[in-house]
This record gives sequence, structure tokens and C-alpha cells, in this order.
Amino acid sequence: MKETSKSFLLLGWIVAILFIVKCSGGGGIPDPCQFIPKDSPLCKSLNCPACINPPVPTTTTTTTTLPPDPIPPTPFPTPKPTPSPIPPPKECQKLSQPSACPELHTGIFKGEVNNALSKVTGCNIGSDCLIINYQTTIIELMTELNKDYCTSYDLQGGNKGFASELGIRNSVEFTEYYQPITANSKARWADSRSICKPAFDEEILSEVIAAWGLPVPSPSPSPGICPVKVEGDYFVDLVISKIGGNPQLWTATAKYCGFPVRSDIFKNCGTKCCTLGVDGDSGNGVAIACEAELSGPPTWFVTGSLAITQFGDNPYNVKVISGAGTLKACGKSGCSNIVSF
Repeated sequence: MKETSKSFLLLGWIVAILFIVKCSGGGGIPDPCQFIPKDSPLCKSLNCPACINPPVPTTTTTTTTLPPDPIPPTPFPTPKPTPSPIPPPKECQKLSQPSACPELHTGIFKGEVNNALSKVTGCNIGSDCLIINYQTTIIELMTELNKDYCTSYDLQGGNKGFASELGIRNSVEFTEYYQPITANSKARWADSRSICKPAFDEEILSEVIAAWGLPVPSPSPSPGICPVKVEGDYFVDLVISKIGGNPQLWTATAKYCGFPVRSDIFKNCGTKCCTLGVDGDSGNGVAIACEAELSGPPTWFVTGSLAITQFGDNPYNVKVISGAGTLKACGKSGCSNIVSF
């Protein structure tokens, strides 16, 4: 039997039952939809609510709030360790052990010796550099190299070390010997003369200074401070001379003189004296400070009918106006030469 026929047969039975219930006084007619399965075609035919609006299951939505992602910490660069300062070399002990010193072997300290020689002389490496005072230069060279190495110098008795050899080493294994100054009093930018193994020292710095009777080199002077005094064999020489060859214009120049020449402090030096003041300044103000401290602005003196006046605003310069007589200048440490007119 077809499904539709079954449904109508069922409907018939339901109607019959409802009629019997009505006739027996059972009250109102009940709703037939309550007897019809919701999946039956009659459910839709009779417009039963269970078939027209099926119940919608209740859905409960639960919202879970997640915590925000943690903010990563700001990366900091890994600090680089501060490099340890290079310790100063230990005091060099003189090595007098027997040693073999063959020549014509290339050493490894040529660059260090040339750089130090260039620094103390002010000459470029490889240049034709005349050395005015070889003793002062050797002592300054040894002092410079002793900052990182051990040095010695061959005084050779009779000639007291002129054009001799300087030894340099950084261990007890070997010493390289160089000739920094030639017999022509010029800088020698060359390879080593000999290499001694094991290391062997000639006279060390303190022995060289004692043998030559020279003062220990001063450290670099502080800017604007005079590091020397008028004492012992050192004095100030005040000289007056023409300005540009003009016979009417004269200037007074103070010079610091003595032996050894203090070229380790002043840069404008001759064989005996170093110029002070503006003309001798090397940019650090030391020569100017020494002029003011050791000599000061000069006082000018004339004799006869000679008449002078200050030239410009510089008390070190004067102009001769007229007359005849003599002219000189005097400072803290003495008076200058005398010029006659």
C-alpha cells in the first residue's frame, strides 16, 4: 500500500475516534496534530505547528577572551668587553751574556726604529735628515723606544758613541742592532746591522745619560706652562735685530740657551739656543709662556739724542725716529746686545 493511502487511513481512524469521544461526552474535540507523527505527510497537510516551525535548538555561544601576546623585551646589544690596557714594559735589565752577532740579516724592528727616529727628529722617513745634536737625539730615541721595548747603545769608548749602533729587543732571545745616525750626522733609515743571539745589551739608557752627562729627557710639556728655568748652564739670551732689514724698525727676541740644547721641549732650535716667544712657538704655547716667565716684555734704553717709539701695539718692537746714540733692551734675565746709530 502506498504511503498516502496509509496516511488517509490513519486520518480516518483518528476522525472516528474523535467522533466517538465527542459522542460519549468527553468534552471538546482534541487537536489531531497531537496524534500525528511530525514526520508523517499528514502533519504538513494539516499544517501542524510541529511540521511548519520545527523547534530550533538553542545554541549557547561562549566567548573566551585570551590574554594579549606578551610584548617581547627590547633587545639590548651585548656590550663588548673593554680591552685591557697594554701593561707598560717591565724595567729592562741589562743582559751581558755571551752572544753571537752575525751581520747582513734582516731584522723585524726596522719599522719601529724608523718611526721613533722620525718622531724625535721631525723628519720624514727616508728623507735627507741632518742631525744637529746626535747625543740628544740618541737619548730621545732610546726613551721613545723604551715605552715598548728594551734598548741599549754602543758607546765604543773612544768616540763616545758617535755614529754607533742602537740595540732593540722585546725578549731575551735576540737583540737587533741599528745605526740610526751616520758618520755624516744624518738619519739612517736602513735595515739592521747585526742580530745578536741570545739577546745582548750594550750600555742601557741610564748608562748613556751618565756617560754623556745629560739630563733625563722631560716628558711632553703641558700647554701654556714653561717647564724650564734659568739655572746651571742654562741662561736666556736677549737679542735685538732689524725687522725685515729695515734700519728704523727693531725687535727683541729671547732665546733659551745651554747644552744640551732643549730641542726636546722647543722646536725652533739651533746648535746652542732655542727661540722663545711667538717666533719659537710650535702651537702649544710653551715657548710663549717661557718668554713671559724668563724674560718678559723688554724695557728699551737709548743714549745720546736717539729717539724711539713703540712700533704698533707690540712692546717687543720699536721704531727709531731720529738722533744718534745707542739702543738696547733689558728683560728679567739680563740685557741684549747694544746697537749704535
